[in-house]
Amino acid sequence: MISFKKYIDAYDRQLADALLSACRATLLATARSGGKAVPDRAASLSGSLNSLRERLCSQVTAEEVAQIEEDIETALDVWGEDAVQSSLDNLNEVRSVMMAVAASAAAIADRDHRYTDRIKRLTGRLDTAARMHNIETMRRSVIDSASEMKACVEEMAAEGARSLSQLQAQIVHYRSELKEYQKRDSTDALTGLASRQTIEAQIQDRIAWSSKFCLAVMDLNGFKAINDTWGHAAGDDLLKQFGAEVQSRLRSTDLVGRWGGDEFVFIIDSTPEEATRSLSRLRDWVFGEYEIQNGAETTRARVTAATGLAAWDGKENALDLFHRADQLMYSDKKTIPISNRPQGLRKSHADKTPGGEGAGAAELRDAG
Repeated sequence: MISFKKYIDAYDRQLADALLSACRATLLATARSGGKAVPDRAASLSGSLNSLRERLCSQVTAEEVAQIEEDIETALDVWGEDAVQSSLDNLNEVRSVMMAVAASAAAIADRDHRYTDRIKRLTGRLDTAARMHNIETMRRSVIDSASEMKACVEEMAAEGARSLSQLQAQIVHYRSELKEYQKRDSTDALTGLASRQTIEAQIQDRIAWSSKFCLAVMDLNGFKAINDTWGHAAGDDLLKQFGAEVQSRLRSTDLVGRWGGDEFVFIIDSTPEEATRSLSRLRDWVFGEYEIQNGAETTRARVTAATGLAAWDGKENALDLFHRADQLMYSDKKTIPISNRPQGLRKSHADKTPGGEGAGAAELRDAG
């Protein structure tokens, strides 16, 4: 009887683990699909759902599952409202450009109509004068018509120059707006790193050209504790600093972007062995103590991250490659204790020297 009960308990545990895994996969798929549907709101949705996905661990209780369910519904409601607003914003931008083009076209048509009528009146008078038999009347009509024709041509030239100048100014303005829009779309608004859309496009390009490259996923450890303890402003400040440190140490041939939340993705154009060494040097530099702003206060926190590295095998698509790197990252996360709990530290990240942690970090680690 005791053995049979153990079998049932083991079966229940396996079933629960399978359900949790399915829920985590559903959240990941929802984040990816929602990001593709509304790219400029992908980061917020991915960050929310990834945070909830981390909470669905094997030790989760029934009460926590119920709370997570409510949080998922809230996150999707918020994203839905953001998606609607994003669509309205894009619609208004397109509408404003269409209205400006329509106004320009109407102005050109109106100008052409006015000058066409004037020229028709002039040719009508000349035609009438040509039928007269009084040479003086004909001469006067030709002189007057020629003067008016000259004035008309000069006005058309002047107005054409003004219209051309206005058109050039509009082109410069629209080109500037287009560049700004492309910049917003290609970079992450918080960190200034490449956006998720840019990373996805770069991966697709390398696959299309059959280039050899590696994809790395890096997820900060214990980042939720920073948000919960010090607030999202402090968390945002840490993400900006971490992104700047990563960007400063990355090779010019490689690319880093913020995938969403506290997850970063690297495209490394090298062999797996070289990519592994590159990531090792990067971790030596970017892991450590950061001084972050919490309103008027300053707090220091230790930052580490789990990393997954996958080399493109020459056949898999972008989604499968990312999934493989993501799974390796989560496997790495299970082996690394969360070390950036809220705590006072002796040295800030600025005290580090290239290639390793500063003395303060070493003292704290040895002491703890």
